[in-house]
Amino acid sequence: MRVAGPNSAAEAPPGAGWRALRAALGPVLLVLATVAVYGPALPGDVLWDDDQYVSANPLLTARYDHTATVLPNGKVLAVGGKGTGANALASAELFDPATGSWSATGVLTEGRTRHSATLLPNGQVLVVGGSFDGSESLQSAELYNPTSGTWSTVGQLNVARLAHTANLLPDGRLLVAGGFNVYEYSDNLHPTRAELFDPASASWTTTGSLAAARRSHTATLLPNGKVLAAGGWNANNTTMLQTAELYDPATGV
Repeated sequence: MRVAGPNSAAEAPPGAGWRALRAALGPVLLVLATVAVYGPALPGDVLWDDDQYVSANPLLTARYDHTATVLPNGKVLAVGGKGTGANALASAELFDPATGSWSATGVLTEGRTRHSATLLPNGQVLVVGGSFDGSESLQSAELYNPTSGTWSTVGQLNVARLAHTANLLPDGRLLVAGGFNVYEYSDNLHPTRAELFDPASASWTTTGSLAAARRSHTATLLPNGKVLAAGGWNANNTTMLQTAELYDPATGV
């Protein structure tokens, strides 16, 4: 089980540590493998409350390796992932804690899985990268508008990637780092150079490089505004990494 916050995600198996976290957060909604905090527990995928699971209304479409993002209105946006078919899902759906129900919302321009999804200061959700069929990484990014329930494309990454991290910085920009490019047999197969998305200009620019290529790592925004990237797998997917490194938005390295 993964507890997802605005800037990080961490494993949280049931136990004493989880009970302490549960006490601090309140009831949580589990969307398959993803956890999204929304407030009071209500009827209606799975709720963890008072040290037990309580059945909730099912998703409209079974999915995994998707994302779940809490919107400013308290609803949870579940996006993409893999279903029963060979390709990634383009569908998205909303969980309404007021009714405990799921409803369909706008469809992605491209189905994707193992992407990132980040709530921006303007209330929109930026979905980045991922993979459609497992044989090629995506270079595209899309914005979800909760008011209209629609998606729109927003520029392209400099390097296609999946299994990356995305962190919203204090200045409102989004830092995307690491991951890997499934299909492109070049120096960009395991990108070390990170990228920044600026919502004000809807543009992508490159920034400092990781010291070591890493995928499936964690990246956490620290109180001083720096981002800590830790662990993951190496470029050849043969070794788990013990290393960690810091990104400073002030210097771009």
